[in-house]
Amino acid sequence: MNFSTLCFQLKLVLATTDPPPTPPEEWQSNLGLWLLSHLPEGLHRMGPYQLSYWQWLALPLLVALFWLATGLLKNISKRLLLKLIPKTLEGENQTLAAKLATPIRLLWFSILMRLFVPVLNLPSQMGSFADNLLAALLIAVLFWSLLRLVDVVAEVIKKRLASRGGDSANVLIQSTSQLVKGLLMVLGTLSLLGYFGYPVTSMLAGLGVGGIAIALASQKTIENLLGAFLIRLDQPFKIGDLVQIGELKGHVEYVGFRSTRIRTAERTLVTLPNGALADQRIENHATKDRFRFSTTVGLVYETQASQMKAVLAGMEAMLKAHPKIWEKNSVVVCFREMAASSLDVEVLAYFLAGNTQEFFAIRQEVLLKIMEIVENAGSAIAFPSSTVYLAKTK
Repeated sequence: MNFSTLCFQLKLVLATTDPPPTPPEEWQSNLGLWLLSHLPEGLHRMGPYQLSYWQWLALPLLVALFWLATGLLKNISKRLLLKLIPKTLEGENQTLAAKLATPIRLLWFSILMRLFVPVLNLPSQMGSFADNLLAALLIAVLFWSLLRLVDVVAEVIKKRLASRGGDSANVLIQSTSQLVKGLLMVLGTLSLLGYFGYPVTSMLAGLGVGGIAIALASQKTIENLLGAFLIRLDQPFKIGDLVQIGELKGHVEYVGFRSTRIRTAERTLVTLPNGALADQRIENHATKDRFRFSTTVGLVYETQASQMKAVLAGMEAMLKAHPKIWEKNSVVVCFREMAASSLDVEVLAYFLAGNTQEFFAIRQEVLLKIMEIVENAGSAIAFPSSTVYLAKTK
């Protein structure tokens, strides 16, 4: 169709009286004819890919113009969204509006492009490609908005539970939100495939038949996923806790859907499958409410009874006066036995400490004070020794 034919059709359109109501397709075509009648003749020449030069110029111009326009529409939509959100969610509404800002802008952009791209009168193949691309963008933006909404809802629930002392459910909420987001991504992918004409129903049926074989071949994977869910639900530990699992002891660095990683004291990283970990005996040292101090002090056999009494009294008074002692009545200091090379004094107490490092400092302080008490009493710490007596024979 050349320029003169388009002008002739334009005259026919303008000469028509009392035109019937025009659907969007007609006004888009009429607007395209009007643009063609006002463009220089040189822009009507055919360029690459069967597109005229004016179409090549109009496409990036529309993209730039509508992207700028959607910035204003995004701000207006955010204000309307903030007014629609209940006041009970004040604080979270700003987060929701911020997370939905980019999807809203892309939504407006795809709508404007779908309305005005037909004005360019693109060739059928190019027009179909543009329509499919914009429709795919619209579907992707919709599911992207739902994913952002899931994140905000999860954060709102976490804050509500935290205010009521429900921090233990945070890991379960996180796992549930990840599961919902995974389902949304699957639905979004299926929606895109269905829009482009792929047989989604047949694909789902094939997946159902093949799912049995896949499930049999991935029993360990499913076991690990269930183990991860049980670990997150029961919460025997969290990131950073010092745990002991069998002979393995270290700090938890990562808890995933397939495995858990533990950093040992030798700085090696041990990976344990969640399926096997869920059945193990897990000892969490980070949850201690108090730390046990237990030691045996061996005094030399030259220690007199009065010196032993002074040592016992001094140790007990020192422990009970310590500011970090758990309960004074829990302190045990007693002369336990006369061992092979020492007089053994058993010491037992519990201390309140925030972590293992603090308890190590307390233990060192107490041991040093025990040494001072023994020295002040005139005794000494024994060490393994033996005495040989030689008898004279006639």
